[in-house]
Amino acid sequence: MPTPGIPGTRSNRSGCANPYRRDTGPLSKRSKSMKVIGLTGGIASGKSTVSAIFREEYKLPVIDADLLSREAVLPGSPGMRQIETAFGREVLLPDGSLNRSRMGELICDDSAVRDRLNAILHPAIKDLYYANLEMLKRDGKPLVIYDCPLLIEAGQRDEVDEVLLVVTDAQTRLKRIMERDGVDESLAKKKIEIQMPDEKKIELADTIIYNNGTLADLKNSLDFYMKEKLKNACIMS
Repeated sequence: MPTPGIPGTRSNRSGCANPYRRDTGPLSKRSKSMKVIGLTGGIASGKSTVSAIFREEYKLPVIDADLLSREAVLPGSPGMRQIETAFGREVLLPDGSLNRSRMGELICDDSAVRDRLNAILHPAIKDLYYANLEMLKRDGKPLVIYDCPLLIEAGQRDEVDEVLLVVTDAQTRLKRIMERDGVDESLAKKKIEIQMPDEKKIELADTIIYNNGTLADLKNSLDFYMKEKLKNACIMS
């Protein structure tokens, strides 16, 4: 259930501990003085809105995995060459850039294609992520948001200090996808179904933001969340 009195917020945490977290591996690459909140959520959940609020209203630096993924497939990049080898020139535009529309069709129809693409992209995105963290560490930033839609699916939970999941009810997501992408309900459902179900993500997240209300409701939930970080000194110290 959401936190009593604060619509839209729930914590899976006990104090500062995450019962699912493993304190080994890539965590050693990060500075103890800089905390990273991994922001994630399914398609049309409102995750990007949350990311924008963190960046614009709280002035927090945001590393955007979608931008990193675009950098990873720039024409002539190692990632782009691997994609061409794996899927052929049909997924390239005349200028050598990725035909995202065609690639999107392929991964919607075939999970094996999706897995092959992720096997190419995820290592490249991870390298770019750590390069960005290093720059922010040198700048002395104490708190960073990592906006990553596939944070849990890509096995990156152990590369952040906290997983913040944005969840929205299925009907709202369907409506948003249909309006945003200009697709019918069948294709909108398929775009949701190819992702990990929210129920599984909720089990693995530290904090859940329920985004079923207005923008004002969402901002109130985030305000409460940030105040809790300051009060408990789990993330902000």
